[in-house]
Amino acid sequence: MDEQTRRFPHHRLAAYQFSLEVAAQAKDLSDKVPRGYRTVADQLLRAGTSTVLLIAEGANRYTAGHKRQRFMEARGECGEVAAAAELLTRLGLVPVDDALRLQATAGWVAAMLTGLFRRCSKTCRRDQRSEDCPRNRSSGAGAPSMYARGEEAPPR
Repeated sequence: MDEQTRRFPHHRLAAYQFSLEVAAQAKDLSDKVPRGYRTVADQLLRAGTSTVLLIAEGANRYTAGHKRQRFMEARGECGEVAAAAELLTRLGLVPVDDALRLQATAGWVAAMLTGLFRRCSKTCRRDQRSEDCPRNRSSGAGAPSMYARGEEAPPR
């Protein structure tokens, strides 16, 4: 991929690059699943592709909280990929070596996503301590009321 097409933040993440490999390996493994077990193969493929898309979505979100949420969802999808590969191996439907390679790659991506999650968590905590954070604004005098024209809050 040339520099012209690398315009999005997710292209700079190693987790994204490795997740593309997870999706490719998941596709290869799902192609080896015999008829009658396609539901597990389809689930494996969906989880592999969801990992890629959630990482890209998270990297392109603006707030740390939104990034963190997408990265944790992607980490869950990595776990699902690993579990599906293990299940297919236990059922004797796919070669053990291929499944182990996929599980290892998914494990690397999950570890990278944990690092991204922690980085976003630190940013989120730092943002919440700032005076600009809406959660930290006082509701005292001078703060805008959520009710127009000085109306009182409705009784409970």
